[in-house]
Amino acid sequence: MHTHTLIALQSNITLNLQSSNSTAIACEVEADGSGVRCNERGCMKQEETHFIDFSVYIYSNARLEKYSRVFFLRDIVIPGRVTNLRVEGERFLWEEPEFWEKPCSFYQLQFEVKRVQQGASCQAPALKEKTEIMGDKSFPIYKKKPKKYVFCVRAQDRYTGAPWGEYSELAV
Repeated sequence: MHTHTLIALQSNITLNLQSSNSTAIACEVEADGSGVRCNERGCMKQEETHFIDFSVYIYSNARLEKYSRVFFLRDIVIPGRVTNLRVEGERFLWEEPEFWEKPCSFYQLQFEVKRVQQGASCQAPALKEKTEIMGDKSFPIYKKKPKKYVFCVRAQDRYTGAPWGEYSELAV
């Protein structure tokens, strides 16, 4: 069973989520209203061939409204923050996001790494060298000067071009 958080909604919304092959997928709104969790049974290591038909019904003041959207999960899944970002020897190391399929996933990730000035956000432009995109989960430590900086890394689905996840950072 795999769980996917889709979108933020309020707790008074009824959901009907079904794949295009008519398989019902159980969904519920988070208690704090921060999102929707859907539990899907099946193999997630195969390419999606069926789309999701997502319908939201809102009943308020004797009025019923329906909003629908059709999509593939691969089009909306954004990786979380990479985990266990650390320094070992002369390299930065990290692991896949907490809720990404491990140890190996059909949906492989690529990582964006850069360093920014100490005290700056990872959204800031990279210091002198370019931001790098890579498939490895390690990167050499930059040691040309003993200057302090922040190392930033984030993940993206390697093949779909989906949005990047949020940055994880480590002060060096």
